[in-house]
Amino acid sequence: MSLARNFRRNLAAAALLASGLALAGGDSIVCPAGTKKVGGPDSGLMATTCAKPDGTMHGPYLAYDAEGRLTARGRVVNGFRDGTFTFYDARGNKTGETQFTRGNYDGKRVEYFANGQVRREESYVKGNREGTFRTFSEDGKLMSQAEFKGDRQVASR
Repeated sequence: MSLARNFRRNLAAAALLASGLALAGGDSIVCPAGTKKVGGPDSGLMATTCAKPDGTMHGPYLAYDAEGRLTARGRVVNGFRDGTFTFYDARGNKTGETQFTRGNYDGKRVEYFANGQVRREESYVKGNREGTFRTFSEDGKLMSQAEFKGDRQVASR
């Protein structure tokens, strides 16, 4: 292997580790510098995450149900949910995705039926409802729709 290719491979691996992304293999996480792994599926926390020395959660976040099955995957920044959180049922099916900024809904929020069809779509800006909210039947038909502006409903059908 060439020196340049080896360097690029090592650089990519270092970037992945430094990012604190969850790795393949369940609840294996890599914590950001200055934090340590806390919790686990069998802990009272019912989550695996990273914490700063003062106890503030910061880094990848995995939540579990009482049987130790993964129920949510996301990232916590300085104690707040941040970025996309993905939620799962007991069978491991994705039940939803929600975007957060500093703990508030901020962006798209989607819930799914067990068959993978979209159940509900919502849109938020800094924790306030904004834009089109839709609900669907399990076979994908639009059931209702409402428009929000500044967290107030302005239209529906």
